[in-house]
Amino acid sequence: MTTESRFVSMTTLEALKKIQAELKSNSSESHKTAIQKFVPGSQKIYGVKNPVLNDLAKNYKSLGWELVNLVWKSGAYEERLLAAKLVREISKKEAAEKLKWVKSISKDISDWATCDTVGMQSLKNSNKILREEIFRLSKKLIQSKNLWER
Repeated sequence: MTTESRFVSMTTLEALKKIQAELKSNSSESHKTAIQKFVPGSQKIYGVKNPVLNDLAKNYKSLGWELVNLVWKSGAYEERLLAAKLVREISKKEAAEKLKWVKSISKDISDWATCDTVGMQSLKNSNKILREEIFRLSKKLIQSKNLWER
């Protein structure tokens, strides 16, 4: 059984609990302290490095949008980064859904690292397909009073 196929039958809530357990088991106090220092404004922080989040995104991408939204709503710093990375991993065929998701969560972004991950990774493999739409959205968000929507 491949790593990816063993996750397919899992419910999204079970997947979220498993992800949270993996985040806890891969956390370190030193990395948590570093995140708190370099990413002021972060809420709950596990203290997990990006390569772990990249692996989780690849392993759980098959669970799709329901998991993306559940992970984002969980609200911890690494969970939000993971949600953005999951969006990146979803097929190019869902480019319009990716942009719709970015629009829907932009008001919830509260730190530069999440802003950067959403902006630079979520739409990464769809940016050519959605070029005009992305520019229209950016023109709108540039005017936001919320620093992290800009």
